[in-house]
Amino acid sequence: FTLVTKNSAFSFEGDLKVTQRDTNLLENLFAVNENDGLSYALSISKIKGNFKFALSSENKSPGFDPNDLGVNFTTNIRNHELRIEYNKYNPFSIFNRSRNSLTFSLEQDYTTGELLRKRYRGRFFYMFPSFTAIFLNMSSQIGDGIDLFESRVPGQKFIIPEFYYNGIGISTDYRKPFAFDGSIGYGEGYFTDYVVNHYFEMELEPIIRVNDKLTLRPSLNYSSFLNGAGFAGFFDGQPKYGVRDVRTLTNILQGKYLFKNNLALTLRIRHYWSYGLYDYYGDLDEDGYIIPDDTFTGNADFNFNAFNTDLIFTWQFGPGSFLNIVYKNELQRDEQNIERSYFRNLGSVFDEDQRNTITLKVIYFLDAVSSYEKLFQQ
Repeated sequence: FTLVTKNSAFSFEGDLKVTQRDTNLLENLFAVNENDGLSYALSISKIKGNFKFALSSENKSPGFDPNDLGVNFTTNIRNHELRIEYNKYNPFSIFNRSRNSLTFSLEQDYTTGELLRKRYRGRFFYMFPSFTAIFLNMSSQIGDGIDLFESRVPGQKFIIPEFYYNGIGISTDYRKPFAFDGSIGYGEGYFTDYVVNHYFEMELEPIIRVNDKLTLRPSLNYSSFLNGAGFAGFFDGQPKYGVRDVRTLTNILQGKYLFKNNLALTLRIRHYWSYGLYDYYGDLDEDGYIIPDDTFTGNADFNFNAFNTDLIFTWQFGPGSFLNIVYKNELQRDEQNIERSYFRNLGSVFDEDQRNTITLKVIYFLDAVSSYEKLFQQ
């Protein structure tokens, strides 16, 4: 539900979802079952003016599973957030407008109430009269955090180290034939007193408007995560963890051709390459920290490539109504031998079997109020 005050200054929102999985569901509809799941959320927001805020709480029980009707990745969690915004919508100083927000969040274990993570995020966006914009992103986890899922073992904690991240970016005027988006960021985490992990990422995306019908958007994203800790795999049925260096490169070429304002063809080609080298392996102690195991002789290094091609035909045949025909081609290659040559990785993925899918999707917008009025007027 969503409730808004008469002056449109405040809103109150909430939802309640229940999932039940039972072979005799109709007979046992109101019976208590260990597979039953509950999800509920409440929020209050100030939505009018330069200063805004939102206070929200989202809660999902361990048994909540809507995956037949949607996608849900995290359960057994309570997430509480406070978001504060200050925006300026009219020109001031040397800027055309600005958006500024800070978000503070707490995560808890749904069952025990144990505090898992304390985080804050900030985003600051400023646009000049030339319609070039600069932005700053920052995020941090205060103290060590607990991940209930990374261990892959129910009930076993995994510690996420305290970290901070700062990034800066630029976006130029999209109305011009050539525009450009770019960003760069760096962060550090403190896994132990002697292991510091480093995160770096960079993204470049030119936007080339060839003419009124054709637009090209090539992009490149590179990231490196050095001394990152995580799950390595199961060896002889036992979970192993490690500290690793992971580097990832993603290249995308996207083109969109407009036949008419309501008729378009989009082609998107993507190559994703990621490889990781482990420095050492170990086991988790009771608190969720990795204890090195010098006797382990396994290998979890990885070299993964994916090449995807998407061809999308879109026809808007009415207000809010669309016909989409989507063709997807997918190639993947996963191996332990690290190949550092980009072009050899790109070439090797074409030796794999491909997967092809075609999807037809129709969305029709029905104005129920207008249809109801027309029906009774007749």
